[in-house]
Amino acid sequence: MIDAKSPKRYRASQSEWSGIHQAFEDDRCWVCDEVWTELHHILARSHSGDDVVANLAPVCRECHARIEARDSEARSLLRQAFMPSNIAYLRSRLGYELEGFLERNYAERVMA
Repeated sequence: MIDAKSPKRYRASQSEWSGIHQAFEDDRCWVCDEVWTELHHILARSHSGDDVVANLAPVCRECHARIEARDSEARSLLRQAFMPSNIAYLRSRLGYELEGFLERNYAERVMA
């Protein structure tokens, strides 16, 4: 029988968060290219998204607010910035549901 419960999410310690921030120290906001101030969980914590580099995206406060408000342009731009490690992480957590998740949450838009 398949366990329908999501696996428990990994919560980083305070010292691990320091290392996570260091991993992004040379990055800019993945949406607008300004200085990043926050980290967005690509797979939300409420959906068992882990506190790991592969599940995080550096964003500025304004873009993070747009992403959380489900702004389709901001989410599309964020998806364009996903690294292979982000996709591999999502695939490991979502399996066959990956494509549907991406389409529902980070749909690619054609920018005019």
